Amino acid sequence: MPMRLVAALLSASVIQLAALPASADDRLGIRPGMGIAEIRQNLKDRCDDLYGNPYVTCTRGTTTITATLSPKDRAHYIARWEASPLPREDYARQVARELGFDGPGEDCRSPYGKRMLCWRAADGTTLFAADAASGNKTGAAGLYSVLLVNDRIEAEDGAD
Repeated sequence: MPMRLVAALLSASVIQLAALPASADDRLGIRPGMGIAEIRQNLKDRCDDLYGNPYVTCTRGTTTITATLSPKDRAHYIARWEASPLPREDYARQVARELGFDGPGEDCRSPYGKRMLCWRAADGTTLFAADAASGNKTGAAGLYSVLLVNDRIEAEDGAD
């Protein structure tokens, strides 16, 4: 098979993977690009408390998921805070695998300047994983944050 065809097929596969909907058993349940109705539908059974517009927040115990929607009703920023007994880097790589990101990740800074591991998808989404939440100085057995940020949606929709 010619290399251009192989490259085109691989690119199409990556784009299709990024566009797949969240499954019912994944960690977040929502993805960048979803509208508020789909987000509420996907989160309603996961939340003790579900509220907000144009921000959607879901809480259950010590876990919180927040999605920020653009003026065109597309999620462009999704955050999850949860407890885990895993060390920071192990937790980050586990989350990346569960969300369909490949590779070891790279060291980067979150939009807030925190040191995290990152993975980038072809659709403009960056996964920032495993910032240890305030009060957890070691990053082991604590509360972590995970961010999915889609720069393409932010730019196209004029999101803040």
